[in-house]
Amino acid sequence: MAEEKARDPTKPEIKPVSIPLSKIHDLPGSVFAPPSQKSLEALTSSIVLKGVQEPVILRQREDGEFQIVSGNRRRKASELCEENRDSRVHL
Repeated sequence: MAEEKARDPTKPEIKPVSIPLSKIHDLPGSVFAPPSQKSLEALTSSIVLKGVQEPVILRQREDGEFQIVSGNRRRKASELCEENRDSRVHL
């Protein structure tokens, strides 16, 4: 049997959460290249079929909403398919 690694008690446990896309904003000063239409369409199709497989990275603002640190393509694709799905990003 494979041994399970003991959880490090000094690190907080990270639990998945679901956040409305309307509460996620760009990080001021962040610059990223827009995805190609073909790439975005493929990612959108994947999200419709399987959901977001790799969570985005967010940081919480003082007002309780969030700024996206990593995962801009996933957020954009989620926005494009929100009519077919719940308009939330699942982290």
